[in-house]
Amino acid sequence: MEYECAAADFSMEASMSDPIWALVLAEATRLGAGGAAFDRVSLIRAVQHRDPSKLDGSIGPIIQGMTRNAPGGLASPCGTPLERVGHGRYRMYSPGVVPAPPVTASPTNITPGPLAHTLVLVGCVKTKADDPLPARELYRSTLFTRRRDYAERHAGRWYILSAEHGLVSPETLLEPYDTALGDQSAEYRRAWATWVVAKLRQREGDLAARRIEIHAGEDYVAPLRQPLTDAGAQVSHPVAGLRQGEHLAWYSRHNPGISDSRRTAPPGTASDL
Repeated sequence: MEYECAAADFSMEASMSDPIWALVLAEATRLGAGGAAFDRVSLIRAVQHRDPSKLDGSIGPIIQGMTRNAPGGLASPCGTPLERVGHGRYRMYSPGVVPAPPVTASPTNITPGPLAHTLVLVGCVKTKADDPLPARELYRSTLFTRRRDYAERHAGRWYILSAEHGLVSPETLLEPYDTALGDQSAEYRRAWATWVVAKLRQREGDLAARRIEIHAGEDYVAPLRQPLTDAGAQVSHPVAGLRQGEHLAWYSRHNPGISDSRRTAPPGTASDL
C-alpha cells in the first residue's frame, strides 16, 4: 500500500538522510506486509538499523503521532497510517479491515494476573530519559523497571504517580522534568494527593472497596493514604519499610522469569524509596 506524504508519493526505499517519520513508515510497511502485526520494539530497532543515529526517545513520539488510535505524539506529513491492535503492537491501517477499537490512555494488559481487579500505582523516580517519551519508558532506574514489570504482569490497570503531573497513564507522552515530591511543601503534597485521587475517581469511578496497591516511596504514599481511605479504597503498600536492596529482591520474587539482563538502567536512588 502506498501512502501520500505531503504533496508527493513517498518511496518505501527510505535512506539514512530521510526524516524519522519516513524511516518509520518504510519499516512499518515492511514489517506489516500482508496485514501482519508487529511490535513497537521491532519497529524502533528496524529504524535504528537503517540509521543508528536515531534514538528511542526521538522515534517513540513519532510512532505515537503516526498511530490513529493512540493519544499524543508528534504529527507527521503522512498522517496516521499505523493502527494499534494491542499493548505495544501495531499494523498498517487499511480502510478495508475492521478497525481496532480506540486505545485509551491506560490500556488493559494482555494477560491480567491475580490482581486483575486491583489498581496499582507506581511511583516515578529521579532519573529520566533526555527526550519526551511515553511515561512507562521515561523513567530510568532498575527500581522503576521492576515496579513497572510487576504492575504489567499482575494488575489489570496501573498508573504512574508523578510529582509534576499527578496521576499519569503509562502511555501518556511526557517531557523530562525535575520535580521531587519530597522537596515540596506540606501544602503542595496535600493538594497533590487531592488532585491524584480526583483524577483516579474520574478514570475509575467509585473507589469504594477498590483495592489499591501503591509501589512508591513514603513521600508519595503518606499523603495518599488518608484521601484514598476516605474515598473507601482498601490501600496497601507491599514494600513498606524495605531498604533499596530489599525492594529489588521483593520484585525479583514476584516477577519470576524476567531476566535481569534487560535492566541496564541505574539501580535508583534513596529518594526513590
